[in-house]
Amino acid sequence: MTDTPAILVVGGDSLVGGAVAAVLRARGDQVLETSRRADRIAGGALPLDLAADPASWPALPPLKGAVLCAAIARLQDCEREPVGSRRVNVEGVAALARRLAVAGVPTVFLSTDKVYDGFRPQRRREEPTCPTTEYGRQKAAAEAAMPTEAAILRLSKVVSPTLALFVGWSRDLSAGRPIEPFSDLMMAPVPAELTAQVIVRLIDERRAGLFHLTGARDVNYVEAARVLVDILNCDPALVRPRAANVGVLPVPYTALDMSLERSLWGLVPPEPDTVLSHLALALAPRPQRLD
Repeated sequence: MTDTPAILVVGGDSLVGGAVAAVLRARGDQVLETSRRADRIAGGALPLDLAADPASWPALPPLKGAVLCAAIARLQDCEREPVGSRRVNVEGVAALARRLAVAGVPTVFLSTDKVYDGFRPQRRREEPTCPTTEYGRQKAAAEAAMPTEAAILRLSKVVSPTLALFVGWSRDLSAGRPIEPFSDLMMAPVPAELTAQVIVRLIDERRAGLFHLTGARDVNYVEAARVLVDILNCDPALVRPRAANVGVLPVPYTALDMSLERSLWGLVPPEPDTVLSHLALALAPRPQRLD
């Protein structure tokens, strides 16, 4: 790494963190990723555990931006371990955001549609939060603890061809094995690359305040699976819907209002069919070349 100030990606081994790092490196930025994993640290990542005492964190070098991607994001994990997950999702991330604000570093904190109850579509940023899950409550608390200089980006379901769920579906469908997508869980899918581009824009423009990025509307996981079936040209009977049974109440809506982002950047929420079709095409087996 050169002496040029880097952009810090906290949780660089996450889906969004990896996408942000890729966009930054592609345009020539220096990137400093953090991780708790020994192999990533050995490869140059900064060791940083948000669950640890902030006094034990390493000193940060000069930075020109930061994005806080690290979180315990599985709903079940937060319900099962509310104290431990809150230490990461609220206390740790807020302490780091305050440290960055003191240093004058433009920072983006990733939040979620789960700060709302999901019973009404297209929630606006000025509406009070009303979470019904422990994860949503933690993210709402973290939002409230963010310094005023930070940008908060609420996201719906971020998808990528590398996401384990879709990779597994593609593998099973291509082998003629059935899949069991959830019929009662909804998502408003948004591509990881678009998410990364918006995050980088927020850093570049040194934006502060609340922002939304979601798909245009909600689809359930069965609909998503059927898009993959169509692209892969598999038997539709391989899709066998079932209830999620995740221990939290399924909600009908996750898409959020994006009128501010449309007015600022002309950003239109992506249609689920388009997002999922591109994802499925990326997962489709490539024909072998005959050389």
